[in-house]
Amino acid sequence: MYDIAIIGAGPSGSHTAYLLAKEGHNVLLLDKQPDPDPETGSGLSGKNGMVCTGIVSKEAFKRFSLPEDTILKDIRSVKFISPSGETFRYEHHSAFAYILDRSAFNRSLLKQALKKGVTFLSACTVEGVNITKRWVELFCKNHSVSFKVRAKVSVIGSGINTSLLEMASLKGPQDFLMGAQIEASFIKADEVEIYLGNKVAPESFAWIVPLGNGRARIGLLTKRNAVTYLKNILNVPSIRERLQEVNPEIRYRLIPFGYAQKTYGLRILSVGDAAGQVKTTTGGGIYYGLIGAEIAAHTLCEALDKGDITPSTLKVYEKRWREILGSEINIGIRLRKIYATLGDRKIDHLIKIANSDGIAPLIKNKARFDWQKRFFQSLLSKPIIKRLLET
Repeated sequence: MYDIAIIGAGPSGSHTAYLLAKEGHNVLLLDKQPDPDPETGSGLSGKNGMVCTGIVSKEAFKRFSLPEDTILKDIRSVKFISPSGETFRYEHHSAFAYILDRSAFNRSLLKQALKKGVTFLSACTVEGVNITKRWVELFCKNHSVSFKVRAKVSVIGSGINTSLLEMASLKGPQDFLMGAQIEASFIKADEVEIYLGNKVAPESFAWIVPLGNGRARIGLLTKRNAVTYLKNILNVPSIRERLQEVNPEIRYRLIPFGYAQKTYGLRILSVGDAAGQVKTTTGGGIYYGLIGAEIAAHTLCEALDKGDITPSTLKVYEKRWREILGSEINIGIRLRKIYATLGDRKIDHLIKIANSDGIAPLIKNKARFDWQKRFFQSLLSKPIIKRLLET
């Protein structure tokens, strides 16, 4: 029997596994993706539905000592484009974030876990969960072979899997955005571009993220019809003339928006997307998911040392991560509600205000890439912004 069985070898799952194995625990890591190389993890997450800009803050790299060889490009500037084509460009004095090779990043975190002795099973689907007072039993299938795994405790880090969470008596996020994205040959992409407007991505935004070597990620978030809106963007002449591929593959997936309702139970926790540990402003989940993994590992180490893996002990996990991430998640929910009420004319006006009313200095003084509460509170308190939102 394992000490911990972790479902999902994305960043949150792999990092949880690494931290627990580092403390001497016997850890099993399961992932549904097929047959990565046991040394490099090549193939993990591959191209099966990954929708992510791959942008991670400089702060996250420093805090978690993330693998720098997975960085494709640094970010020093961002250009915002309004519905009418008005632009606001913010440039920082140094790099504040990095664009990653996401597959290489996932593989690197997996390899780090393997080096600490984590047992890894790929192409493994968890079809059932049975939790008793003595262990967690996972009913798994690898290709056509069915088998059972037992562990003292389990962690669900497999993204949005409602049925799995329900079997574990956990409750995932109740609201979602839909992300859609392509990665393709794309010219004249030197900096991150953010496109705003209800015809582009209603209540949200679209992006162009340069990868270097003439390639870019083009995608968006919306509440619905994300693939249709992305196809529309790709057919806009100013975008189409830069796109150097015909019919690039569109990937799409649900992205949680807001808290999971319950992230702990008897011998079980959820982390990352499954726990709603995602920035509600941008939909980014890597940094918050790693923070969740760190708290989960610390909580489980305490519980295993005490021999008490009951809900009354594990509930401190949810308390801890919400204390750190809760106010940031809440400000994002509030901002999206405000933004959803804006028509394109007001969005245009916001960009004009940004160019003329000292927004850039406010960003430099108040904004942090992952901790946006102070900046947005200051922004919303500006009289000119208040007037615009009230009219």
